[in-house]
Amino acid sequence: MANFKELLVWQKSIDFVIEIYKITEAFPKTQLIIFRNLNFLKEENYQKLNQNIIEISKMLNGLINSLK
Repeated sequence: MANFKELLVWQKSIDFVIEIYKITEAFPKTQLIIFRNLNFLKEENYQKLNQNIIEISKMLNGLINSLK
């Protein structure tokens, strides 16, 4: 493994963080808790983020298992 930045899981995680920053940009600065129940986050954004985190989690678990 030459460089961790070449890993697809790294690239997807960075994209995920950027998406979080974009979505939470307008949130109160003192409170960046994402609760869709409080309507801080649109359902469509929640679903997209949730799918991304599931995919990233699976990729990380696969990477961890391959390194054992």
